[in-house]
This record gives sequence, structure tokens and C-alpha cells, in this order.
Amino acid sequence: MIRHRLRAACLAVVLTMAAGTAIVTSAPTAHAAAPSGTPIAIGSVETQTGAAGQTGKVTVATDALAAWAKWTNAHGGIAGHPVNVTVLNDRGDPAQASVDLKQLAEQDKVLAVVGEDAASTEPTWKSYIESQKLPVIGGEAYSANWFTSPYFYPVDTGSLATIWGQMFSAKNSGKTKVASLLCSNLSVCQLAVPLVTSAAKDQGMNIVFNQLADGNAVNYTPQCLAMKASGADVISPQGINNVTLIRDCNRQNYKPLVITTNYSYTLQQIKDTPQFEGLVGPSPAMSPYNEYPPTKDYFAALKKYAPDYAPGGKKFETGGMLVALSAWQAGQAFAKAVENANVGASATVTRDDVVRGLSMFKNETLGGSNPPLTYSDGTSPNPQVKCFYLYKIKGGKYVENTQGGTEKLYCQP
Repeated sequence: MIRHRLRAACLAVVLTMAAGTAIVTSAPTAHAAAPSGTPIAIGSVETQTGAAGQTGKVTVATDALAAWAKWTNAHGGIAGHPVNVTVLNDRGDPAQASVDLKQLAEQDKVLAVVGEDAASTEPTWKSYIESQKLPVIGGEAYSANWFTSPYFYPVDTGSLATIWGQMFSAKNSGKTKVASLLCSNLSVCQLAVPLVTSAAKDQGMNIVFNQLADGNAVNYTPQCLAMKASGADVISPQGINNVTLIRDCNRQNYKPLVITTNYSYTLQQIKDTPQFEGLVGPSPAMSPYNEYPPTKDYFAALKKYAPDYAPGGKKFETGGMLVALSAWQAGQAFAKAVENANVGASATVTRDDVVRGLSMFKNETLGGSNPPLTYSDGTSPNPQVKCFYLYKIKGGKYVENTQGGTEKLYCQP
């Protein structure tokens, strides 16, 4: 992970919320000078309200980016440039997302959209992003934009490699017969059916059950009985209510290995559901729950600037931590791009500088915190990230596969 130690500096960052907009601005503290270079403006979009099934306001990405900006500015900024962040709420509405992007690009003059958490609207961004030559760095990378547009720069594992990693995690646990149960009420699940089949076949595993089911069903007993009859020793249930699924399968004395992904369950859910014990899965990023040397700064920044999200904090138990880590890593990727571009502290950083700095990523791991990242020069789509990490639920908590004191990285050939 990038560690900025350019000068002994400290910068206070004030987070203000107004009309669904979060703006991070910079101001020096009384006991330390702020970075003296020209300011850098970046933006992001988060679905803070309006997502299907969402209750309350979600500001995980906003808060994580605020912590990243505070930490970065307190350690000299980015090559001497202080950084400011503006985060807008798209309300889960593509039309609002369009307004947000226009404000960020044309009014706020941001250099990049960093660490977005707007999966429902991001698929609609491509045309405008390309017209503005505005880099989108990191965040939820589920649409085709991330491997068809030169201006989308994935920081975590791509969705295709994540599906491959699900099958790998099962095979790594000694399982060979797969039951694929995907949600019927989301198109993304339906599109994943052939991908799951291909990933299993690629690794010498057999799909013995392959069906769709209502992701919000109150009972999965028929599916459990059918999967049990098929001889499946592992279930890949994506978009399904796994609490209900595991409960119903247990009632039929059917207890196969269950694959999850992306740290699907909160720590509180794990505590409340003992049947989750033994679940395995891949993650597109390092653990947001257990600290390793490459994520030392991330955990230190949360503890100092966003304690609710740090271990022991009230939001640490309730989920969204992978979003927080992804936002942080997107910020780190942006910082590395600016450093690569070697723009003097007194000069003005441009979007072209950011793209040039990103093009210098060749198997860049950001200090070991990320899968290897390689980017194009802004004229062709960026390669998909095909490496991932593995975890399991053991003893009521997440446990990762490690090697040499840090998380072990696995890659799709």
C-alpha cells in the first residue's frame, strides 16, 4: 500500500452533508502546515438512498474516502498536492447519476471519479465518461464498462474472475459436484448461469444441479431436496437468501459446502447464524476485517478518522466493509497515478496526467494490498483483474488463506 511520507504535515478534513451531497474540503490544523502544492479535486458517486430494498442512508464509500483524504493530506498530500473529495448521491436513479457526473466533470472539474459505489447506475455512465475523458478508478466493477472502455480502471477482481474463483474455492475444499442456484428476479443472475457452468467445467467439476429461484423466497425446501438427490456436495447460491436456504437444507439433513463471495455476511449475521460455519468463498480485495501488513495504513486511518468503521466500531459489525476498503484502494490507485505522472507540487495536475500515470501501472500491487494491476494508455480497454483472495468462516469469524504473513493471492490462468 502506498505510504505518503513526503513531509511532517497534518490536514483536517471537514465532511459536510447537504441535499444528499458529501463534500470533503481541506483546512490545515493549528499544529502542522498543510501540503503547499496546488489542490487536486476528485469526485465519486454513491447510492446513499434509493436502492432496491435499502433502508436508511448508506455512506460507507463517502466516509471511507473522507478518511483516505484526511490520512493522505496528513501525510503530505499526493506528491505535495492536497486532495479534496466531493461525493454525490445518485439515489439509485440513472437520471440523477447523469446530473451528478455532469456536476463533477464540468462544475467541480474533478480529475477522476474514484471509488464509486453505484452499481445500479454505473452501467449507464460509459458514453458521458468517454466524452469527458474522465477516468473512473475503482469501485464496484460489475458492468461491461470495466472491460470495454479505456476510461474505467478496475482496482479489484473482475466479476468474471470472481465467478471462476467461486468454483476454485470449492475445488480447493475438495468438492467436485456443484449445485448452482441463482436468483430468478435479477438479470445479472440469469446472465451468470453459463459463466458458472463454464468456470466449473474449466476446473474439472460437474454441475449436477442448475436452476434459478426467487432470491426472496420464504422457503427453499424443494430446491434443497432436489440438490440433495443430485448428489451435489457444494452449493453456489448467488442472489439467494442464504440464511433461509441453509436453514431449509439443514432441516432435510442436507449440509453441503456453501460458496459465498465478497464477504457476503456481516459479522453480526455470522454470530446470529451458526450454520454459516465452514462457508468459503473468494474476495476481490484483501480482508476488510483482519489487518495484514499491506493494509496497516487503512486500518490506522479508520481508527483515527472513521472509528465507527474500525474494529470494535458500531458499523464494523454491520457490513459494507469491503466497500470501504475498495474506496480506500481506489484512492491509493489515484494517488499512485499522480505520483507516476511526476507533476510538480506547484504545477496543475490534469486528467491527461492522471491517465498517463495510470498507463504506467504494470503489475502494480500498491504495496501488496491489491491484485496486480496493469492499465492501458487510455486508447484501449483495460485488462480485467483475474486474481483474488480466499476466505472461510471459522469459529464465528472470517479467516483468510495466508502465506508469508499476509493473504495469499490466487489467479485465474
